Amino acid sequence: MLNINADVVAGEIAAAIGAERLIFLTDVAGICDQQGSLLPRLSPGEAEALMVSGVASGGMIPKIKACLMALSGTSATCIIDGRQPHALFRNVEEGSGGTTIKGG
Repeated sequence: MLNINADVVAGEIAAAIGAERLIFLTDVAGICDQQGSLLPRLSPGEAEALMVSGVASGGMIPKIKACLMALSGTSATCIIDGRQPHALFRNVEEGSGGTTIKGG
C-alpha cells in the first residue's frame, strides 16, 4: 500500500513536463495573510516566508510546496477556490481569482 499526496504528485508532473501553468482547485479563496486577506500574487520567496512563519499551515503547505516545485518547469502556479462558479475558466481566460505564485 502506498499513500501519496496528490498535490505533491501534481507539482512534480507539472515541473517534469514543463506545463504552462499548474492550477489547484481547493475549498479556500487562495493563500491569505495573517489577517485573513487574500494575497492575489506571491513570489516564491514570499510563499516560503508564509510557510516558515506559520501563516500558511495545514493543507496549504503541500499545495505551496507543490507550486514551488512546479515553478522549476512552469511559468506560473495558482491556488483558486473551486467552489466559485466558473473559477477555472476565469483563471485561465482572465488570470483572475485565488493566489498566483510566479517566479522571477
